[in-house]
Amino acid sequence: MTKQGWSQHRRSFVFAKSGGRCWYCGIDLTRDRFDIDHFVPVTGGGSGELRNLVPSCLVCNRVKGNRTLEWFRQRTENLLAGRPDFSDEQIEWLMERFHVHPYEEEGQARLEFYFEQEGLTA
Repeated sequence: MTKQGWSQHRRSFVFAKSGGRCWYCGIDLTRDRFDIDHFVPVTGGGSGELRNLVPSCLVCNRVKGNRTLEWFRQRTENLLAGRPDFSDEQIEWLMERFHVHPYEEEGQARLEFYFEQEGLTA
């Protein structure tokens, strides 16, 4: 068993779901350094079944936590738009990860996570 009690087989299966990239930001992951996220949080009725588990980088998993995808999307859009107060380095990092300019006009297309851009399903 590995971190959080996930078997190596389960970790390998989840890792392969997105070709070794974070489900949300698309950054390349390594097999020994990624988190398994419950796409639908357990607190929101999600299960520990493979269809609900996705690979996530440490940062995206920490920010999303046990919240919904739409909460995470809104939170990320707010961060990228400069709401709330973040350093220039943090905004630049977010822009690089999500390929969205943080000061675009309201009404622009919503942020698309990596899995949406690639047409992946949990």
